[in-house]
Amino acid sequence: MTQQPPAAVAAVDACIKAMDRAIKHAEGQGLTARETRARGIMAFKLSIPIMDSTERVTSAIACIVAGMNAELIDGKQGGALLYAAQVALTVLRQGGAK
Repeated sequence: MTQQPPAAVAAVDACIKAMDRAIKHAEGQGLTARETRARGIMAFKLSIPIMDSTERVTSAIACIVAGMNAELIDGKQGGALLYAAQVALTVLRQGGAK
């Protein structure tokens, strides 16, 4: 089994913690279970790292895959995000955007 880079593990942990905080906040507001879940999912997605370096792309991929595995990100959206990661890696390997 391959070990995840520490930054990727930390990024997934940050996404999960953001989701947990949003859920607790929504519960405190008395929102419905559906609204609470939606807020948690949105917080998870908004915590995915910006893909501006190879390390952050790797971290973003880890978050996207974790979100897909937990059914927080659907297949269509996850596929689009993974494609964006592929494009970002290509741009970064070519020396960045010009």
